[in-house]
Amino acid sequence: MNKRIRQFIALLCLAVLLLPCVAMASEVEEETAAYVIDRDSPVYAACEAAAESIAARHILVYDATDDEILYTRTVDGGKLYPASTTKLFSTYVALQYLDAGTVITAGSELDLLDEGSSVAYIAKNNQLTAEMLVEGMLLPSGNDAALVLAAGAGRAIAGDAGLSGAEAVRVFVEEMNRMGKELGLNDSQFCNPHGFHVGAHYSSIEDMARMAKLALENPIISRYMARFEDDVIYASGHSIHWINTNSLLDPESEFHYPGAIGMKTGRTSQAGYCLMAAFKLNGHKIVIGVFGYDNGNARYRDVVSLLNACK
Repeated sequence: MNKRIRQFIALLCLAVLLLPCVAMASEVEEETAAYVIDRDSPVYAACEAAAESIAARHILVYDATDDEILYTRTVDGGKLYPASTTKLFSTYVALQYLDAGTVITAGSELDLLDEGSSVAYIAKNNQLTAEMLVEGMLLPSGNDAALVLAAGAGRAIAGDAGLSGAEAVRVFVEEMNRMGKELGLNDSQFCNPHGFHVGAHYSSIEDMARMAKLALENPIISRYMARFEDDVIYASGHSIHWINTNSLLDPESEFHYPGAIGMKTGRTSQAGYCLMAAFKLNGHKIVIGVFGYDNGNARYRDVVSLLNACK
């Protein structure tokens, strides 16, 4: 195929995928009660002290059990780029429309994969269940898995199995935005199902807390985000070994933390290194979110430091 034709097709696919961002920008946001933070609490003071030595641009300390934000720190008016932590919400949305065992065949949606994406090594015509694709998004952080799952869910949402990959992903991203507003994610806008950087794809600390709660309450998402590694055999018979990008779960890592129960890493040049990490602490599920690092290792040390401030 002529190089110029290939470039045109790639740009056309990108334009189709970005349409949900343009549409959602003009819609009216629904009212959602904001979190009230007790800035006089001992926990807030301890987190504030711990945060003084933390380089993250945005910080969240959230008690998911009590649905209470314990501490935040933000810049830029609170707007943040979520990178691959987006997958906590896109997996949730997809599972509202697909049974875990639904088999999806990877197709032309893989043409939308951005250069430099993290991948689960899924090829066209591979067949995976929706549950496998969720795992492929949460362990190796596969943007390819996200596109295939989004296409499968998009066709289910539209009730049209004949939608092209790009059309199905567009339908899915529109539903991410619609459902997001319905669930109170009023400071978020999604342009893709994986978080690869687009300027109009953004969120906020409060919205990340809401996404974390949804993920923790979903048994499939919570199972796989807590898993360090797995040998997977696709429905089409292909086999692969996936390893979680979250070093808190790695028994061989210096950052391993026994009380960690998963969540999601992220990184783009614009977002920096990010981490949403969940822990069990005194019968509660505590979520620590840190966004905007230049150094990927610091995020692991810092979430534990903030967790210790909650004790």
